[in-house]
Amino acid sequence: MFEGFPEETIRFFLDLRFHNEASFFNTHRDEYDRFVREPFYAFIEAMAPAVSRIAEDMELRPGKCLARIRRDTRFSGDKTPYR
Repeated sequence: MFEGFPEETIRFFLDLRFHNEASFFNTHRDEYDRFVREPFYAFIEAMAPAVSRIAEDMELRPGKCLARIRRDTRFSGDKTPYR
């Protein structure tokens, strides 16, 4: 059940903005799972009934709806790994 995003969600994104490195993310992976991925999955599941009424063919599986956090930097001048 979606109960909103905790304050730690914003804190995680701010920390990631200033420490945009794989080592930082790997060290804080459990925080990402708990404060970002799990609340977003709950939000997607809570919104699924309303979305399916609007567009039946819309993807509603949380794992497919949430964009990955790691960027493709192969052809980018900005090589920071996370969005």
